[in-house]
Amino acid sequence: MYREDDGTLVIANFKPDVNVPQETLTSYWRQLSTYAGMVARITGQTVSELILIFCRPGEPEFLRRRSRNGRNGAGSTPNY
Repeated sequence: MYREDDGTLVIANFKPDVNVPQETLTSYWRQLSTYAGMVARITGQTVSELILIFCRPGEPEFLRRRSRNGRNGAGSTPNY
């Protein structure tokens, strides 16, 4: 977890998967959404983005979900 310049929080989660079926990806987003809800309730601070980072040979792959401005790099609106 880290703080953006605007003061909002970002939760990032590293995963070692190489090929991720949609069902697994959905469960990863659910997991991060749960983390975001807990952080927001406990701290009273905004979680603005969730990031999945897949550690793969060569370059890592980043999937992002944003809760604020409607941008969402992962295909659906997060529930947090």
